[in-house]
Amino acid sequence: MYDAIVIGSGIGGLTTAGLLARVAGRRVLVLEKHTEPGGLTHTFRRDGFSWDVGLHYIGQLEPGSPLRTYLDYLSGDELVWNRVPDAYDRFVYPGIDFSAPSDPAEYQRKLIEAFPAEARAIRRYFRDIRNVNRWNTLNFIKHMVPGTVAPLLRGIQRISGRMALGTTQRYLKRRFRSPRLRALLASQWGDYGLPPSLSTFATHAMIVGHYLNGAWFPEGGSARVARTFEKGIERAGGAVRVAQDVQEILVENGRAVGVRVLDRRGPVTQERIHRAPVVISSAGAPVTFFDLLPTDGPVGAATAGLRDAIRRIGTGTSAVTAYLGLRDDPRGIGVTGGNVWVSRDLDHDDLPGQSTALLSGSPKNAFVSFPSVKSGETHHTAEIISFVDADAFKAWRNTPRGNRGADYSALKRRIGNGLIDLAETAVPGLKDLIDYVEVSTPLTIEHYTSHPQGAFYGIPGTPE
Repeated sequence: MYDAIVIGSGIGGLTTAGLLARVAGRRVLVLEKHTEPGGLTHTFRRDGFSWDVGLHYIGQLEPGSPLRTYLDYLSGDELVWNRVPDAYDRFVYPGIDFSAPSDPAEYQRKLIEAFPAEARAIRRYFRDIRNVNRWNTLNFIKHMVPGTVAPLLRGIQRISGRMALGTTQRYLKRRFRSPRLRALLASQWGDYGLPPSLSTFATHAMIVGHYLNGAWFPEGGSARVARTFEKGIERAGGAVRVAQDVQEILVENGRAVGVRVLDRRGPVTQERIHRAPVVISSAGAPVTFFDLLPTDGPVGAATAGLRDAIRRIGTGTSAVTAYLGLRDDPRGIGVTGGNVWVSRDLDHDDLPGQSTALLSGSPKNAFVSFPSVKSGETHHTAEIISFVDADAFKAWRNTPRGNRGADYSALKRRIGNGLIDLAETAVPGLKDLIDYVEVSTPLTIEHYTSHPQGAFYGIPGTPE
């Protein structure tokens, strides 16, 4: 019997299991539905090429920083981090080509140089990013302090709470006159999955602040995260098992006592029961409260409010990705390893229009990443990502993966060609390097992660 069971081997599940194992010496069983551990930190391979499906860059990893200390500890110092070049993000719009430097003072100076009439608002923006991130920190801390202290923290939070919980769009429109500058500052919304009209400024500030001192990427690719964390879990007597499709959390007398699993490792699927005094779900809130826990009886009544809140807030965004295998090193066409955000216009908020354009083969925006350059691998690759309405693929939801029909394949080819054409406008010469193309859709994400409608960022970070 294990001391704890963790459902899902994404970064949340692995971090939890790793800390329980390394700090407390607990025997932890991690159960993963996919045949590879790591959740959205896993990679997949084709003909020697390797792509990172969810992890593209991480900030705040300077040696000695809290996040770096945690990751070094959990990986047993086996994770090696490559610094992404100074211009970690490049934003390309009609008439705008701006690269974000890995220094907040230099970033501010470059923005003021490009938009001198907005100098005062730009300086205030960087102050507001810092203030709202302090609000974010207090938001976490207030759940971990004695009840007598929490009201004091809530009082301090009220000072910047209105700004933090307003939308990003509202903040940008109130502070800046230039539509071009507003669009530029909102560029990284793809890192949290909600356009400015829907996201809280607190979420936007968290992401912007996270990258202000640059970015890092694991040497050898993001799969190294799971592989190194797994060793610490196993040394404490635990295990990370793949092809384990958890069907339900077992509840007895109002307490979680284990899980029922379909073990798909062999030629014949077998049902197994695993018991433990602690069960931790890292499968996402919708899956946990709608699929894994009872929705009737005492447990259903106790969690009804959470299910109502999840329904009310809704599902987050999903995306398509074109995975490219390249015949040569993209540094030969000027690629440095930084990411490229390319848009045909300044409108981030027209999600229906963006989705329609993408499906027709003329996407309006995309994120372009070069994992092989960042990871140091010799088989060179690129990825092009764009957000899409998952409902556009519902006609194929009940078809088997790998055999969804000719019309689905044709749609994926059209999407892939459109994404490549758009990326070419910002990275000339990319087309000539392509040897292999594979396209994933929201159905792909949902199949491997169980996230409803392929919503890989989970519950959307709206003001509500």
